Amino acid sequence: MVIEQILSTRRLSHRELSRRTKIPHSTLTDKLNGKTRWYLEDLFTIADGLDVNPEDLVIEILRVAEEDSRLR
Repeated sequence: MVIEQILSTRRLSHRELSRRTKIPHSTLTDKLNGKTRWYLEDLFTIADGLDVNPEDLVIEILRVAEEDSRLR
């Protein structure tokens, strides 16, 4: 997932992202593992925590999802 790639590149943990976003660690982990639904507000919060443009984050997530669906 795009967020995991950003975390890896920046050598950030889920706990650090949780701290930055104030999203509880367990909730963040559930979202990143696909156990809990994402909402647009979550993506804006994550973008802020990662210091990236929210629009760029959403566009990249949609691009990757489209590529994945083509491969299936």
